[in-house]
Amino acid sequence: MLYVQGMDVFQNVGEVILLPPIIMETQSQHEKEGGIQPHLSVQNITETEYTDGKGRPLYDGNREKEVSVEVKAMDMVNGVSCISWEVSSEAGFHSELGGSVLFEEKGEMLEPLGWTVEEKREFPQSVSGRIKIPIGSLDCNQIVVFISMEDFSGNQTMEELCFSVDQSAPMVMVAFDEAVSDAEYQNIYKEERTARISVVDRNIAINQVQIEVKNSEGVVPVVGAWDIGIDKESPFHTVAATNICFDTDGDYILEVSCSDMAGHRTEVT
Repeated sequence: MLYVQGMDVFQNVGEVILLPPIIMETQSQHEKEGGIQPHLSVQNITETEYTDGKGRPLYDGNREKEVSVEVKAMDMVNGVSCISWEVSSEAGFHSELGGSVLFEEKGEMLEPLGWTVEEKREFPQSVSGRIKIPIGSLDCNQIVVFISMEDFSGNQTMEELCFSVDQSAPMVMVAFDEAVSDAEYQNIYKEERTARISVVDRNIAINQVQIEVKNSEGVVPVVGAWDIGIDKESPFHTVAATNICFDTDGDYILEVSCSDMAGHRTEVT
């Protein structure tokens, strides 16, 4: 607390004035205090039954429209001035999904809609609320939400959480080698043929790829080993490919189906 009192050259003493409280704390002091009692905690409270290949929560963007994050912030020394957040992904920053809430403006304490000031003195000391991240425009992995709290000295504490959103079904392609068919019956070949089956998806699950071959003569060809790599046209996608050689007589039916890690399914016959 600071007090001010004036005195002129004739030793006349003025009234003692109490100045408004001044808060002073360095960032290092702020971090040390946070090590004893955390300033910020965040939790993703939107449930999903899916995870991506790295164990992050995976949301089907066709069903889930937003992800809710529960936020609690506390600073018993300097108070909670502001909570802000930013969103990034493999594709870059999504400035339209960021935001902030203020808990004091022009000396007036605020309680924004959806937020609760749980403890307060001259300023908010403990607050809680939820941040809702719209995911309808997202179709990518490794989405990171950076959440920051700022106290009234300008010190910051940041936390982050990560998840993925998948709105697209796997792309399944079947391509046969070039072989000469019968002149009259276009679907009949006298030489063996090889089919190249390719599956492209960001959240591919090889164990969910099913290949079924039926032959009128009973002999079924063996599916080759899978080659897995990065899709050159879309580096965030994985491409898995295998070959099947049709080298015996018969009328064949080839069926390929695949489900990705978000439950999207594609079928090709």
